[in-house]
Amino acid sequence: MRRGDWPGRGRSASPRGASRRGRGRRYALAAGVEHIGILYGRDALAESLGWLDGVFGRAGSGFLDIRGGALALLFGGLLVLGWPLSMLLPRAVAGAEGGGMRWRRFWPVVLVPAVVTPLLLRLVPGRFLPLLLGDYLALHCALYGVVTGLLLWWRGAGWSGARPGRVALGAIGVAAYAMLGFGVAIDLLLTSFLPVGMRAWLVPVMLCGTLPWFLADEWAVRGPHAARFAAPATKLAFLVSLLLAVALDPRRLFFLVIIVPVMLLFLAVYGLVGRWSWRATGTPLPAAIGHALALAWALAATFPLVE
Repeated sequence: MRRGDWPGRGRSASPRGASRRGRGRRYALAAGVEHIGILYGRDALAESLGWLDGVFGRAGSGFLDIRGGALALLFGGLLVLGWPLSMLLPRAVAGAEGGGMRWRRFWPVVLVPAVVTPLLLRLVPGRFLPLLLGDYLALHCALYGVVTGLLLWWRGAGWSGARPGRVALGAIGVAAYAMLGFGVAIDLLLTSFLPVGMRAWLVPVMLCGTLPWFLADEWAVRGPHAARFAAPATKLAFLVSLLLAVALDPRRLFFLVIIVPVMLLFLAVYGLVGRWSWRATGTPLPAAIGHALALAWALAATFPLVE
């Protein structure tokens, strides 16, 4: 922790006196946090409390709103609640469908999109959305989904025989669980999660990218003959492909490194809920559609806006 100079005052000026007159400046080092975690880190909260106590000339109680454990319990409970809620989803097909296959035939579906997608997108110029790297991420998801879908078609993964109406109802249920169950808690306790203003029209734009990827990915990892650990493998391959894209163009895409840990958490939750949804409905489609909409919503609501 380190004290700096106070603008307009000497080094010997009282920090408390300067802060009371609104001219004080100070910086401190907070350990173990990043650009979001600093809002809730113990060091940052302690510094903020001390600063406010100094500004208002009061002796505080020293209480810090450390809510990490409570938030973990809340979101863990919401996740566990997804299992019984999935039982309410309508059955969309008599048996269980999906394009999953054994590892001997499945490994190209995992590896090829992860390598091909960032290489091809190196040829795509500039940005076209007012969302920091939202355009690149939408293109990455869309191309990744198209390549995965072509590989599934090449492998003869089959087509869906599910009832469209029940698929739509199931997708609404999955999306509502993700955007209302988790979304409301995130919006109230963590960060803004409501796409307001110009962010609203970015949701359908981002959906054009997330939908092909989730449709192809969910179809690839579900089914009676799906390889064991197929879902974690494809999600990990997707994240590796993002890191490969950053390595190919770090100056333009370095921001993607920051979101990889959050994406890892999102995809872990989506994978678990997707499995519950598939068992209840018999088809991967409701989870694919619902999660594509939820991710498009999250990206449009949280990514920084740029000119």
